[in-house]
Amino acid sequence: MPDYPKSVVIEEQGLRDGLQNEDLFVPTEKKIEIINALVDAGVKGIQVASFVNPKMIPQMADADKLYAELPRTNEVVYSALVLNPKGVERAARAGVSHVTASISASDTHSQRNAGMSLNAARKQFSEMVAIGKNHALTIRGGLQCIFGCRYEGRIDPNSIMDLVKEQLALGIDEIELADTTGMADPLSIRSPN
Repeated sequence: MPDYPKSVVIEEQGLRDGLQNEDLFVPTEKKIEIINALVDAGVKGIQVASFVNPKMIPQMADADKLYAELPRTNEVVYSALVLNPKGVERAARAGVSHVTASISASDTHSQRNAGMSLNAARKQFSEMVAIGKNHALTIRGGLQCIFGCRYEGRIDPNSIMDLVKEQLALGIDEIELADTTGMADPLSIRSPN
């Protein structure tokens, strides 16, 4: 029987990941109501928004305003997704203390999802971490598609480990390993390679 952790931290990402796909704009006041309900329910981590181009993701156009109106509590960590250096700067100006930035472990997925090669994404990630550290932000790095890519199939575990080591060497505070395409299974999660 594997050694499982004694506790886990669950981060609610529906305000960012769920709402960003909705056609109708959810007003800031309604988002605050949802956040208050999550806090009242005991949720300790909430990814509130992403700092992205509002023309690309209209639901996140109020990210700055939303952060200004968050209920203040030391019990909850509010975070934001950032996709580029400009997003990190904007998040810092808005008073965000925790940001998440990730890249794909797949070059094809990176090109189709982020519009840049994996090498370009790695360079940009390094810039984002430097900016975040300059603003004293807590930075969660991350890798997408670690259990496989719908375009490339299986991703070499050695490449993934190299990317993890690279991000950790930049001084990130946490790392997130994502099953972006839903290809993981219990055996692949436990397999050393």
